[in-house]
Amino acid sequence: MKLFVMKLLIFISPFLLIVGLGIIIDPFKVFFYHEEFYEGNFVGLNREMVCLKLFERNNSSQQYNSFIFGNSRSQAFKVSDWLNYLPPNSVGFHFDASGEGLYGIFNKLRFIDKCGNMIENVIIVLDDDTMDRTENREGHLFISPPTLSGECVLDYYLAFIKASLNPRFLIGYFDYSLFGIYREYMSNLFNKSEYYHISNNITGDLMYGYDKMIQNDEKAYYDRLIEEGVFYAREKVSNIKHQVTNEELILLQKIHDILASHQTDYRIVISPLYDQIPFTAERMQNLKNIFDEDKIFDFSGVNEFTESIYNYYEDSHYRPHVARRILEIIYD
Repeated sequence: MKLFVMKLLIFISPFLLIVGLGIIIDPFKVFFYHEEFYEGNFVGLNREMVCLKLFERNNSSQQYNSFIFGNSRSQAFKVSDWLNYLPPNSVGFHFDASGEGLYGIFNKLRFIDKCGNMIENVIIVLDDDTMDRTENREGHLFISPPTLSGECVLDYYLAFIKASLNPRFLIGYFDYSLFGIYREYMSNLFNKSEYYHISNNITGDLMYGYDKMIQNDEKAYYDRLIEEGVFYAREKVSNIKHQVTNEELILLQKIHDILASHQTDYRIVISPLYDQIPFTAERMQNLKNIFDEDKIFDFSGVNEFTESIYNYYEDSHYRPHVARRILEIIYD
């Protein structure tokens, strides 16, 4: 029996070594404490994990009471801009997630409520994709931390171990770490930008490196995207039908109930997307049935924000100057 165990250990030792190496180098910054998440980092991170760690790190000293929720598009809204419209005692935190859904927004509100924080002010940034996502997602960039989801801890960490063991990722990681050269095969593996993102580790705001690129040479930035066909010609679309599920309605009601229990001053913002496709009419009616109608603001479709390419980093994410104008409107 001992001989069998020794042979088995010898057989699997290379695999254990690789797994151990993946955990030690911690490319996705999930296993150990990291003071900075984005400085000098070229690896895509689980944004929800980053926000959760920042919240847990700072909440005892900050006692956050105002929150911005949504997917990466919500990062157009900055806490520093938002505080101009809030009471003096407001302490804001941006609690977003990549590919965020109603599932994640409810879990965050529930978590914050259990932490004993007041939830005095809230902005929820929505689009049809957000409404579609009513359960936990797979993949290391999107899986929700067990602290929020209440789901299996082992499954969560295995997602990161599996991603770090991908041979293409490992080769690319060490290649770029050693030589600092972005090669063609790395195109779908790592972030490529002249400038790294900058994180405000107190508010959770993320300043994209693209802002620096636009500031340095706006014409060159947009000429390149136009040449690459990023800003495609848009067809006029009156509406696209999205299936509204019972799970979606349940989560909306739960979100409402938490906000109501805190007597939260909230705003719901439907994002102005480059595709100019209007938000689903049935979903809008459901929002109005559950939430206060005067707290819902729809910026989808064709409007002053969605017309110009200069309001976008690319064909998916709008820029902070758009969000600042939206803040003026929703708090007028």
